[in-house]
Amino acid sequence: MRVLVLTVSAILHAALVKSDCDPSKRPQLPQEASDMLKRAIRLDGVPTDQQIAKAPNCQRVKRLLNETTFSYLFPLANQGKGMGKGPYTYKNFLKAVAKWPKFCDDGGPNNADKDKVCLRELSTMFAHFVQEVGAHNPSSKYPSWRQGLYFFREVNRGSRYCATSPKWVQKRFPCSDGQSYFGRGAAQISWNYNYGPFSVAIYNDPKKLLTNPDGVITNEDGWLSFASAIWFDMTPQTPKPSIHDVVTDWWKPNNDDKAGSRRPGFGTTIMITNGIECGHSSQQAANRVEYYKGFC
Repeated sequence: MRVLVLTVSAILHAALVKSDCDPSKRPQLPQEASDMLKRAIRLDGVPTDQQIAKAPNCQRVKRLLNETTFSYLFPLANQGKGMGKGPYTYKNFLKAVAKWPKFCDDGGPNNADKDKVCLRELSTMFAHFVQEVGAHNPSSKYPSWRQGLYFFREVNRGSRYCATSPKWVQKRFPCSDGQSYFGRGAAQISWNYNYGPFSVAIYNDPKKLLTNPDGVITNEDGWLSFASAIWFDMTPQTPKPSIHDVVTDWWKPNNDDKAGSRRPGFGTTIMITNGIECGHSSQQAANRVEYYKGFC
């Protein structure tokens, strides 16, 4: 299960919702925050086949990671619910990539080689996929780093993952009766305060997934299983940067970050993904590093 925190988009909503009728009263974002959110910009609606074919980031991903390679990297994909019957397909992955134009199409502040940055971004994401929804079967003929995308839903579920505080969360993203917000999809998106903002990102309506959280897996042929993962990677969280900004070197650690041993690199993406794994030599964090090395 991936532990998530309130996203910047959700936090901003709390500040903006009271002044929707009077834009002049809306708080001005610092330039750094504004730039950060621009990098997380997404297409409106579901990407069409034409958009997927023409999107520069999709063209790059298809060139660096064709369907044959994708199948090689994830030979156990979807088998946690029956052979080949599941949302983790190459087509769905490309659709999710197209939704966020800056994913795999950002050279960062130094105008680095976009192919190299994209490969690093893919390796980072895939390593977390393995930890979150991998088979973790030591008896498998496949190495551990190639066992990703096995499960769809969280296996060892805890509570309903229904947050009721602060009050604006309960008001804006209320839990629906009988629904639980445990981990679903490649990133194991969890909690109502993440289902709601992700639902806004896809449908412009928080209720769509709050009333049907399993839609992350079942809606529109399952592409949201990947879209939720890329949304997580592209969306900054307070007080954390986005994984995308770490991978592309937009994020620069401040003095507090340095004092806390937070540096650019894969380790910081573990902190963003599941911070409770950091600081005490956890096996989960070690696994993520191992998987990352496998994909690199």
